[in-house]
Amino acid sequence: MNLSAQDITAEILTLPEQEQQEVADFTEFLKTKLARQQAKRFESCQQTLSNQLTEGARVLQVLEDVGLLGCMEGGDGKLSDDYKQHLWGNE
Repeated sequence: MNLSAQDITAEILTLPEQEQQEVADFTEFLKTKLARQQAKRFESCQQTLSNQLTEGARVLQVLEDVGLLGCMEGGDGKLSDDYKQHLWGNE
């Protein structure tokens, strides 16, 4: 059965008010379920990405995520490119 949004709306309007509320509740349940599934997929992808990064890359990612990367004074504005020089000298 392939119904358009208008057909579905028309069908819902034929139901008593209590059942229409059940349809609305079920729609909210489905949206919540979908959001949870998407969040799990995103978390899984992030975990996979995190596992693939080296320790240094993970540290840089965390610093970048929280907005701390590039916060040192007196830099040349390229801290994300030459952070080792700023932190440890000429490494």
